[in-house]
Amino acid sequence: MSRATVAILSVWLALATSGAEDYLSPELRAKVEDLKAAIETEPSSVATARERAQTLWEWLNAYSLTGRYVPVNSTSTVSSILTYNQVGGFGGLDSTVRELAILDADPDALGTLSADTGPYEVRSYATIRQTYTVGTRHILPGGGFVVSRHFMANFGRYQTEDPAADNYISIASSNPNVRFSRSSVSQSGMHGGFRRAIDTLTFRVASGRLTQGDTVTITYGDTAGGGRGLLMPDFSSDRMPLPLYLVFEDSDLLISLPIQPIRIVGSTVAGVHGFAPSVVAVGEPFVLSVRAQDRYYNRAAHPIPGWEVFVNGDKYADIEAGGDAIRLLKGLSFEKPGVYRFSFRSKDGLIEGTANPILVEENPARRIYWGDTHGHSGFAEGIGTPERFMVWARDDARLDYVTHSEHDIWMDDFEWNVLADNVRRYSKEGEFIAFLGYEWTIRNYQGGHHNVLFRTPDERRRIPAQEFGTLSLLYQGLRTHHDPEDVVVIPHAHQSGDYRLNDPMLEPLVEIMSQHGTFEWFGQMYLNHGHQVGFIAASDNHLSQPGYSAPKPGGLA
Repeated sequence: MSRATVAILSVWLALATSGAEDYLSPELRAKVEDLKAAIETEPSSVATARERAQTLWEWLNAYSLTGRYVPVNSTSTVSSILTYNQVGGFGGLDSTVRELAILDADPDALGTLSADTGPYEVRSYATIRQTYTVGTRHILPGGGFVVSRHFMANFGRYQTEDPAADNYISIASSNPNVRFSRSSVSQSGMHGGFRRAIDTLTFRVASGRLTQGDTVTITYGDTAGGGRGLLMPDFSSDRMPLPLYLVFEDSDLLISLPIQPIRIVGSTVAGVHGFAPSVVAVGEPFVLSVRAQDRYYNRAAHPIPGWEVFVNGDKYADIEAGGDAIRLLKGLSFEKPGVYRFSFRSKDGLIEGTANPILVEENPARRIYWGDTHGHSGFAEGIGTPERFMVWARDDARLDYVTHSEHDIWMDDFEWNVLADNVRRYSKEGEFIAFLGYEWTIRNYQGGHHNVLFRTPDERRRIPAQEFGTLSLLYQGLRTHHDPEDVVVIPHAHQSGDYRLNDPMLEPLVEIMSQHGTFEWFGQMYLNHGHQVGFIAASDNHLSQPGYSAPKPGGLA
């Protein structure tokens, strides 16, 4: 009897004994157990990596649909092989199989992680503790914790040298027999040097061992020695990452722990901005949104001042102090055609701001609706939850429509379902429309990045780069699985799309502006190749801030 067969029988016996139903089909379970055994017998190579990555891809997506934690780097590891045809350096593939195998065999092996979740004010100093409770798998000498940082989360610079200084990081355990030593590991990706590997703070168990129920607390901004704490980022979020990785023993297998929902909120009011429709009819009621913001353009914290509201320089209304940072003035209208401009001033005269101009016409032949077709959250390499993304689009940016176009190389099936559910949940006809979409994320020479939008969210299959790795295959896959009239594909110039190719039914627009810059040349290349396309702008914001990500440059559709 082979090792794989023994492993399969062991898993099935455990499931039968517990009464649980396996989340994998018998056929996929057999392939998964063969994969687990194979990497222990022979490391992945050019000859075996692609087949193994395909099995891992199927396994990951099935595992994700259980709702359990999916290792943060697993989908991108698969993508490096299936999408980018990586040759060599297959250790990440084997490590991901081993990591998922631990979670698959014993959900309690990983233990639990909790944190002080705040809220904390932007650019303040604070102390945050993350506490790990050891699960069924013990941490042996040489094992420990990798204290990573997200490359976009601009906390203060971690340090362990001077307890009296700011940003001091410390570690302590409930087990008095355990001592830690400080070292580093080389780490790349979203929790390291994004484009290259960098040294990352690591605490190793120097003596003793951590057993089930022991706790380990990592304190960010420890003030016991006299420091002020850890400097918080300058942007707000409902899930600001403080990534931690677990090492069970003296090895290079890093196990990612679930990101905790640490909240960062705005600070005192430093500005005000208004949002209104661009075109309304004479006498038509509309809504004006007045948003108090801090000096980093986050939604401001209390207290909120009172505002004087002006139209074309004349006093129009008052907003009393207090209440929420975003105030809605409803049922406004103008009885004469013309261009109207709102402005605002705090009642103490210290803060001023404006809103977009409004064109009032007798019978408007056209309307202008503003949206953002390209933005990201923590579902990929960004920061924040999908819910925060939608709330920001609807309430903070006052968009008419939005697409949460998450990178497919970081997305699993569970996350795709969440995006579709959010479209249904947040869309409200006549007020705010969310379009289901994703970013087909491929290298330039394979076709470049393209955002894919669907008319409706129901029964939409994404055509991912892992399975459709060239632009022609993307076009073919979309046409095979969807009506072309229900799909819009938008290439963009950062990681630029292949302007030699264009499907005129699927791809009527080209993105030529985002936070990465303005790319008129990119649109011109499509025209030079004879394609009849229109042009669009978007934010490509990665902090769950679609549509209003000032002061960083960006665009709107």
